[in-house]
Amino acid sequence: MRVAAAASLVITIVGCGGGSGPATPSGSPAPVAAPPASPSPSPLPSPSPAPGPGLALSCQANPRSGPAPLQVAFVAFPTGATGSYEFEWSFGDGGTSTNPNPSHTYDAAGRFDAVVRVTSGGETASCARDITVTAPTPPPPGVTTVTITNAGVSPQNVTISRGGAVRFVNQSGSPHEMRSDPHPIHTDCPPINQVRVLNPGQSGQTGAFTALGTCGYHDHLNDGNSSLRGTIQVIP
Repeated sequence: MRVAAAASLVITIVGCGGGSGPATPSGSPAPVAAPPASPSPSPLPSPSPAPGPGLALSCQANPRSGPAPLQVAFVAFPTGATGSYEFEWSFGDGGTSTNPNPSHTYDAAGRFDAVVRVTSGGETASCARDITVTAPTPPPPGVTTVTITNAGVSPQNVTISRGGAVRFVNQSGSPHEMRSDPHPIHTDCPPINQVRVLNPGQSGQTGAFTALGTCGYHDHLNDGNSSLRGTIQVIP
C-alpha cells in the first residue's frame, strides 16, 4: 500500500501597523524618563564688614585758671576712626599748635576758649576748654615773687632785705614742693619750709627771713632737677 507525503503548512504572523521593528516582549515595563537635574544653589553674598567706631574726642587743660602769665598744659584723647590723627589747636589768644599735647602760656588777663580739632579718615571732631586768666597779683611790700614754670624757677637767684619773704607761684602743669637745702632734711633756712605743696595755679609764701646770708632751695618732689633749684640772699 503506497502513502502520499503530507503537505507542509507555513503560517506567517505580521504585526499590526506595518512596523518593521521587533515587537516588545509581553510583560516588559515601559522605560521611565530620568528626573530633571536640580539647579545648583546660588552662592550667598558675602556679608559686608561692620563699620568701625566713629571718631570721638575728649580733652583736658591744666590749670584752667590763674593769674598771668598762666602756663597751661593741654591733652587730647581721640579714639575711633582710622587710628591716625591730625591735631589743630587754637588757644583763643591767637596762638596755635599742631602738637597732640601742647603747652601754652597766656600773658594777658581774659577768658579764652581753647579748641582742638582732630581729623581722621575724613571725619572731624572738636573739643573745647575755657581758660580764665586774671591780672597778675602784685606782691605785698617786702615780698619777692619766684615763678615756677615747666622750664624751671624764674628768677633762680633773688636778693631780699632782712624781714622780707619770697612768694612762689606755680604756673607749671604739675605740683611742686619748694623746700630749703639740704635734701632731704631741709634745715638751712626754715622760712622756706612754710611754703605748702603748690598745685598748678596755686601760690605760697615763705616766712620772714631774719638771718643774713644765702639760702638754697629745691623742689622736694623733684630734687634732682637743677632748673628747680635756686638761692635767696638776705641782706641788711
